[in-house]
Amino acid sequence: MARTIKKYSRDVYGKHNYKKNTFKIKVISWLIENKSSFFFISAFFSGLILLFIDVLTGDIYKKEFWENVLVEAHGMYMDIILFGIIFTLYEKFTSGHNSIQELRQEIDDYREWADSEARFRILGCIRRLLKLGVNDIDLSNCNLRGCDFSLSDLRSANLAYGSFYLSNFSHAKLTGSTITSSNFEASIFDQADLKGLDFYQVNLSKTSLRRANLEGAILQNAILDEVDLRLANLKNINWQGVTLIKANLSGSDLRGINFGFVNILASDLKGADLRGANFEGSNLKNTQVTGAKVSNENELDLLRIALGKNLQYYLVDKLNENYLEIF
Repeated sequence: MARTIKKYSRDVYGKHNYKKNTFKIKVISWLIENKSSFFFISAFFSGLILLFIDVLTGDIYKKEFWENVLVEAHGMYMDIILFGIIFTLYEKFTSGHNSIQELRQEIDDYREWADSEARFRILGCIRRLLKLGVNDIDLSNCNLRGCDFSLSDLRSANLAYGSFYLSNFSHAKLTGSTITSSNFEASIFDQADLKGLDFYQVNLSKTSLRRANLEGAILQNAILDEVDLRLANLKNINWQGVTLIKANLSGSDLRGINFGFVNILASDLKGADLRGANFEGSNLKNTQVTGAKVSNENELDLLRIALGKNLQYYLVDKLNENYLEIF
């Protein structure tokens, strides 16, 4: 009987402690989650206690008391403003920093996943990071095929070894980013800023780069089959060792570009401005050049050799310029 009473007492005591601890945990959790409410509640009860003490001591009825209260109130007001600003800035900074870290971690969690859920989650993280002003996003080894990155500022982002098949990067900013060994097959880069990018082992086959800024880009070892480069900025590109197959450069301004020893096979150069361009040692087999412009017969001869066929032309003599146009 005594043993049963002791066991019952322990059970009751244990349940009491459990309820007590649970209550404490709930209170602490509430205080952490509701900092502002805790502040106002503390201030209210502190004020009541002070008022009660002042009434008991009789200080509240003295003139000097209210003068001192006024002085202290002004001081407290300034402290509240000062510390309020500092606390707000600190909270904003820490919350923003924590959010950025959480979003980066979520991208890491779904890296190398190939299913649609992972793509949607990573894309959501990217959009939130961009809204926070972060563009040095690590998307290496991510599978983001068919995603929309148009108008995105991805300068300094890492897209190396990623899969971006059929994605849209039109009007995007990618200067300073890393795209080594990525797959951009059939993607759209129309009017994108790709200045100075290194396209080492990048797959750009069937990609649209119309009006894109490729100034100073490094295209060696890139896959450029059926790429659309119409009206793209191709200044200061080192084309040595580059092979273009079924590329579309029709109507493009290619003046002064060095295509020496470049393979441009079965491509479209119709209506392109080739004045000052160098095709010495190039192979332009099966490439169309109808309507293209050259400066003189020396340039025309180099183009004939590169094409392996004769070319018909006529002289265009305008007010401030004259050139040869192929027909």
